[in-house]
Amino acid sequence: MKDLCITTAVNEGYQNYIPWFIYFVCESYPMYSVRIFLSSKLGLRLKSALRLISGDFKVYENSFSGFPTDAHSIKCLRWLNYVLEFEDFKYLYICDLDMLICREEPTLLEQHINHCKVLGLPYSNINRPNVSPPRIGGYHFVEREPWFEAMLPVIKKYRKRLKSGDLTQAKVGKNESLLYIMIKESGLGLPLEYNTNSSPEYHFRPEHGFHVNFWNKSCFQHPSLLHEAGSKIQRQWTTFLRTDPNHMVYYQQFKKMQSSLVFRQLLELVSPKDIRFSVDRAFKNIPSFYSVLEEDPSLLDFWIRSEGN
Repeated sequence: MKDLCITTAVNEGYQNYIPWFIYFVCESYPMYSVRIFLSSKLGLRLKSALRLISGDFKVYENSFSGFPTDAHSIKCLRWLNYVLEFEDFKYLYICDLDMLICREEPTLLEQHINHCKVLGLPYSNINRPNVSPPRIGGYHFVEREPWFEAMLPVIKKYRKRLKSGDLTQAKVGKNESLLYIMIKESGLGLPLEYNTNSSPEYHFRPEHGFHVNFWNKSCFQHPSLLHEAGSKIQRQWTTFLRTDPNHMVYYQQFKKMQSSLVFRQLLELVSPKDIRFSVDRAFKNIPSFYSVLEEDPSLLDFWIRSEGN
């Protein structure tokens, strides 16, 4: 039995992230497997891009026949997906597709196994504080056997509702709210909210790398520009510092991969302008931003003080 499968669901509009997601996982953790469930056919250029990558990965095309695959529904399908192949793995990690996952020590797997022990639950996640309706975090790690043993009847129920069009965002809130409801109904138990137990070891939600949708913003061209960013971006940045203390390690891994031949070849093959722009911008911002921090780490002091308040 294999240790870990990193998996997610995606619709046609976001399939151009697939090669980048797979490349970063396979380079960072060649011992892990990747399984992507795509609601449409995979584009020919993307298939060419995947042939450049070495590792244990599969993209299942034309998944979720009969289901709605709009942005909300496809995110819900991350929590409602179950295939027999999952039985080959001890653990699953379900996350966003626009992630650039980087190697850490302890590893992603080791960190989340430890967090499961801290929580006393067969999954690793957070109970988001001060949100309505209640939500669980969008990066979800599970111990496969006890998770599906409790969750399969709930999955079956909500797959039926989603297929019938009865699981809209207006009815259940964001997809993470659906996950919250499912866990509550399963009887597995929920983590305490952050304001009840604020221990960093308990309230654990690292990104394990760079989130493209976050790093493509113009304020990440240089650390000084963060002071001019909106309050939401500043809160996200300080949260990133708190939950991802390994972020300088991420950058070292990113630099190593960026210098590879495969990275440059992928950059030539992927993608249409809307996705390509997003990826390109993040790839320019990350080295520009961190090269300044490498020279002057004290630029982080203000934000570290801020996140501690």
